[in-house]
Amino acid sequence: MRQGDIVAARRRRKKKKQSFASIALESFAAGGGQLLEPPCPWAKAGGGCSWQEIPGEHQIVLKEEFIRGAFAAQGLEDLPFAPVT
Repeated sequence: MRQGDIVAARRRRKKKKQSFASIALESFAAGGGQLLEPPCPWAKAGGGCSWQEIPGEHQIVLKEEFIRGAFAAQGLEDLPFAPVT
């Protein structure tokens, strides 16, 4: 999934001692940009290669947003870091 994609999901039941919530994807409507055909034939079935369908230059933008969000969640939004490459 990418920024701008539209999904329908439901929250899964939280397990004991689980510190996070998880969701189950029910439907997906792309809307965030162009997808590429992943070079790995198992990308869609395995799920571990989900970044392969996102163009490389957009992967960098999304990964940097993810890192900044993780820092901000810990109160470190002003922490400088080198650009993602």
